[in-house]
Amino acid sequence: MGLLTEDDRRYSCDVCGRSYRSATALGDHKHKHTGLTVCPLCRRASSNVPNLRTHLRSAVGSPRKAPYECDVCGRRYKHRTSLHDHRQRHDGRTVCPVCGTAASTVYNLRLHLRNVHRLPGEQVRALTGYGARRAPAPPQPVQAAPPSAR
Repeated sequence: MGLLTEDDRRYSCDVCGRSYRSATALGDHKHKHTGLTVCPLCRRASSNVPNLRTHLRSAVGSPRKAPYECDVCGRRYKHRTSLHDHRQRHDGRTVCPVCGTAASTVYNLRLHLRNVHRLPGEQVRALTGYGARRAPAPPQPVQAAPPSAR
């Protein structure tokens, strides 16, 4: 790859004057001057257009590469568990009831409640419902049978 000749530099940046061989290369360069680019599907910020293109091909991807699709926003995932974690955001289950901070998953919200607000485990479980499916049901009090009348 040699130096660009005068004939090769047909596309110049009007901000900094750098020259490129193609309009695509110039367009990719211009995004450096405007800051971050944002994915139109999931709102993920990217530092440049090529990175955004890669993101759109892989992370959001085709149904074949990422078969699990969010029914709310359309974002796609390769793994069902990743979709489950993402779906919690739409359900509002990852917002701290104490300070309003949003966590990425219920598990991270649980860590936040324990580490930031210093809440005891039973209160964290009550607020998040985390672990409720795995915990055994509390024992029910047993009433003694009334004595039989003889």
